[in-house]
Amino acid sequence: MDGETSWISHDMPKEIDDFDSFSELSDEGNKEATMVSVDLILPDDLLERILSYLPIASIFRAGSVCKRWHEIVSSRRFLWNCSHVLAQKPWYFMFTSSDEPVGYAYDPLLRKWYSIELPCIQTPNWFIASSCGLVCFMDNDSRSELHICNPITRQCKKLEEPPGLKFSDYSALAISVNRTSHNYTISIVKSKQVPGNFFQWDLSIHIYDSETMMWATSLTEVLTGWRGGDESVICDGVLYFLIYSTGGGTPENRHGLVTYNLSSRSSPLIRSFIPVPGPLTCGRLMNLKEKLVMVGGIGKPDRPDIIKGIGIWILDGRSWAEVSRMPHKFFQGFEQDLSAADLRATHTNFVQYSKQHCKNLPPGAITDFEWKDYCPRAFRLLRDIDNIDNDDYILSVCSDEIIRKVSSGAKPGNLFLLSKDTRFVIKTLRKSEVKVVIEMLPCYYNHIRKYRNTILSKLYGVHVVKPGGGVKAYFLVARNVLKSDALMHRCYDLKGSLQGRKGKKMRIREKTIHKESDLDFLFYIEPLVRHRLLAQIKHDCAFLEAVGIMNYSLLLGLRIKGSPQGSLEGETAFSPDSPSGGSIDSRCFNNELTHQSSIYSKRSSISSNRESVDSRSSSNIDSRDSFQENQVTELSFGEDWLQNNSSNIKFGEEMSARGVRITKEGKVGSKSCHGNSRSREYHDVSLCFGIVDYFQDYGVIKRIEHAYKSLQFDSKMIAAVNPKAYSSRFQDFMSDIFQADDSL
Repeated sequence: MDGETSWISHDMPKEIDDFDSFSELSDEGNKEATMVSVDLILPDDLLERILSYLPIASIFRAGSVCKRWHEIVSSRRFLWNCSHVLAQKPWYFMFTSSDEPVGYAYDPLLRKWYSIELPCIQTPNWFIASSCGLVCFMDNDSRSELHICNPITRQCKKLEEPPGLKFSDYSALAISVNRTSHNYTISIVKSKQVPGNFFQWDLSIHIYDSETMMWATSLTEVLTGWRGGDESVICDGVLYFLIYSTGGGTPENRHGLVTYNLSSRSSPLIRSFIPVPGPLTCGRLMNLKEKLVMVGGIGKPDRPDIIKGIGIWILDGRSWAEVSRMPHKFFQGFEQDLSAADLRATHTNFVQYSKQHCKNLPPGAITDFEWKDYCPRAFRLLRDIDNIDNDDYILSVCSDEIIRKVSSGAKPGNLFLLSKDTRFVIKTLRKSEVKVVIEMLPCYYNHIRKYRNTILSKLYGVHVVKPGGGVKAYFLVARNVLKSDALMHRCYDLKGSLQGRKGKKMRIREKTIHKESDLDFLFYIEPLVRHRLLAQIKHDCAFLEAVGIMNYSLLLGLRIKGSPQGSLEGETAFSPDSPSGGSIDSRCFNNELTHQSSIYSKRSSISSNRESVDSRSSSNIDSRDSFQENQVTELSFGEDWLQNNSSNIKFGEEMSARGVRITKEGKVGSKSCHGNSRSREYHDVSLCFGIVDYFQDYGVIKRIEHAYKSLQFDSKMIAAVNPKAYSSRFQDFMSDIFQADDSL
């Protein structure tokens, strides 16, 4: 068969005998027991029995001891019989959708993980089903390419393409191995919507028999009000699969279980419908000693899509018996989800300062302030993720100096402060920006929880302060991206565009904040770190694109290792932790920290003059709800790799790199900078960075700006572009300045 590798049929010949009894063993070797290797005096059947008592991992390692042992442990007789000699604890196999198609196995006897390469799998996204140690893979794209393999022996076989629809909306894969005949059966339940009718779905069941090596379509039916899913299992000759309601209904009736007898080929399916036990989320089916077991999230009565716990049920006839449920003390992790009430909630306090305790208040200053917290529970959960104590947060943010400066009447968006402990950045916002932050908060919260390595600047609170008889001042509290124990030699604010970004340089605390046109460094980092970093940036940009945000930038601080904490070409090192802290006027933040971006890049050139448009409006965010469904799993470093190569790496926090400084003879991002080595300077640098200023949506004002500037410039060169174009340009720019250092 085409595509077949070193595959040994799972069908065992009947002439293979079980182990011989000990009474039949020869006694000849006992006479020469002394000075003779035990390996020489043991008969093959006894040696087989001894080796079978080893842990599974040791059995396969034993094959490298000598030729005789290798022949024994790799023989079909041994592989069959050793599984019947000792009931060892079952292994746990895990296959993840990582960048490489690999699997992991856990040996409960040795308490050790093993990495399993899968040479037959080319892409990481596959449907997976297993039974008796065999694993069946089905590709996620066409859902017509199937492989059956034994991950321990690394033997695999490609099956013929199944019949029926080549592309289906939903497919459920299941496999069952017959322990007597050792044949296996594979089933695929395909479900596709009837064109133009959401309530009707074509459902078909396709069966593969390893004995005949042929596929058969055993059933084709149209379901009304229900559709198939991607969860199925075979137990004792019966196929079980979950179906989902397409017509609404109560939460208890949104899911159901359908049974299909593979022997009698019973029909129609709807007669075999079995309701699930209450509101179910993420139901999973499994075969436990030929009994059907279901594990699923228990949804809240008012919000069934929110899990409040996990339950385990076993099917007894047509009724469910609950086996176990997650203890209540663990429910809190599932209850940390944001509701509509959390987004509407506010908490108001009245603060009064005495002139005896507040030296910062000028004569005649108002001492009564109204302080309001927006979405207090939501931001409390965000602070808990970073282990920020609530009392410490209040002491840092609610100081009399900060309140006085925030309520000083500065134009919204034009004030930038640091808390006394320099952990937090405080920036005043417009009311429209506050609305944008609150509307994206549910998606932002889920994104932060899922991607702990995100480089988005963490948001910790949105507040409003109103002096007695004064005007409200809105402000946001975020993590200080440049918080570091060391001084920064250079700081950049990078968007990845040129047009509108060549303004007059400004200095903050004796330190210039640079734009793209001033960026004369490329940063070379470990190839795996770069791969993970760019992938994380892709996820962060995908989130911002989904919630309709644009005009953000990368704030980057650079410190040259081994260089005195003084200057770089006469510039004083910049310390965001400077005790002189305090405020920066609007032009210092928006024209410096925010206006510093314009890099020589052959790919990126959408511009942004942040002074051109001063107001924003919120946009329709229907796409935000659907974004969560398409998120991929969080990026993480392998534990071994971290220990051996890049300990304690966190993106944006003192990340080591090799900075290549390009002089005026070369341009960053251009071919000349890669070819002219004489114009380079090499430095070991430490980088702090994060994505900041993601508070502006592509609303009406920006659309008007886009239309107006398109008449003067190339529409792809201006900053006021849709979030998708902005995200693409930003990612291209990041891949230009962060290069792979193959020497590491």
